[in-house]
Amino acid sequence: MQSYPAEIIISDDFSHDNTFNYIREKIKNYIGPHDIRVLIPDRNKGVCRNQNKAIQNTHGELIVLLIVTGK
Repeated sequence: MQSYPAEIIISDDFSHDNTFNYIREKIKNYIGPHDIRVLIPDRNKGVCRNQNKAIQNTHGELIVLLIVTGK
């Protein structure tokens, strides 16, 4: 089994459903090998701009996107 640290970028697109607070609560005490960062914009930028911002904040060679929109 291989194990290596991951860079996890969570890029919220200015949700109004308490997503940011939920994520912040879940990761606030995280201790582990992964670099977890949360990007919070000052306004809704749409799916494409939001994912582009997340990609611009990565340093790795392999990028996996998970895009969740709507309810």
